[in-house]
Amino acid sequence: DEFGDVINTVQLWRIKDGKIDDLDIYLKPGDPIELPDDSISMSDSQSSSSDASAATSTTTQFQVGEGSEAIFKVDETLRGVDVVVAMQTNSLSGAVDLSGASADIEIDLHDLTSDQARRDRYVRERMFPNYPVTTVAFSGLGDVPGDFTSSGQEFVTRLPAAVTVNGTTVDLDFEITARVDDGTELVALGKAAFVWSDFGMTAPVSNFFTVEDDVTVEILIRASAIQ
Repeated sequence: DEFGDVINTVQLWRIKDGKIDDLDIYLKPGDPIELPDDSISMSDSQSSSSDASAATSTTTQFQVGEGSEAIFKVDETLRGVDVVVAMQTNSLSGAVDLSGASADIEIDLHDLTSDQARRDRYVRERMFPNYPVTTVAFSGLGDVPGDFTSSGQEFVTRLPAAVTVNGTTVDLDFEITARVDDGTELVALGKAAFVWSDFGMTAPVSNFFTVEDDVTVEILIRASAIQ
């Protein structure tokens, strides 16, 4: 007891939810042990574990991050030679919310690069001097399968998105292929096409090059689950 004397009685205590509880139960040798009904059982523990696993497999919010990229392609005639120009950037950010059926992506156009530094500077300084960021906003994600985040299977659809370039917003249709790896990483590729006049722009031209009207864009996002 509290005085250091040995007595022929045992008091039961319990650890529950990280706390030590006094059960106010005293036993003598030979007494049966009967625990209260609210004691933690093995079935409760297994249920909690299953619930945690289910929560992981039904993650619906993802943050766009490393490994994402956007590529803009257009036909160009440079000093009389026809080429396909690809301008690429990894500077993407944003989020995808499957439960809210929305996705918002930002692309830094000032980080676009090609095989010509002079062209890259032209894009930054002449084409997008005041609006370096393009936004792509999906307000609906279509009929996403119920097991999309846990099956690992690809989901293919076509979705409209509001795309803002140089302060002008236009709806573009994207062909989307998406999947979720290990329930934690969303990988999605979107492809769309537009012409310069859609955004109130004219095709770039100079004494050395001309650019065609048709432009394609491919956006690959890798987004990690938000816990």
